[in-house]
Amino acid sequence: MEFKMKVGTTISALALATGALAATAVPAQAVGGCPEAKLCLYTGTNFTGLAFTAASTAACFDLRNYAGLDGNVRSYVNNLPVKATLWYYYSSSSVTIRSGGFSSNSSGTEVEDAYWVCTGDAA
Repeated sequence: MEFKMKVGTTISALALATGALAATAVPAQAVGGCPEAKLCLYTGTNFTGLAFTAASTAACFDLRNYAGLDGNVRSYVNNLPVKATLWYYYSSSSVTIRSGGFSSNSSGTEVEDAYWVCTGDAA
């Protein structure tokens, strides 16, 4: 009986230790280094040249106000809980990036040519 009690105590202690380690584990690195709850737009592929971040879930931004970003969105990460819509300067066309969406290379796509970005239902 004493042996069973020692085994049971040892197993319980190991379970607690394992649970404590899991609770203190370091979270996975964010895609492209973009912080949680932010929209990040980069001038380079592979998430290089961070030029814009936004935490607002209902606002529009003129990308021409951010150095080198006007018409040069080469990669992006949307960690916002809402969509982000990229608009073109010379037309009413747009591309929507879903919440959690990302691309390490948007060169040569419609995303690259964006001049405005709106988050959530802002327009």
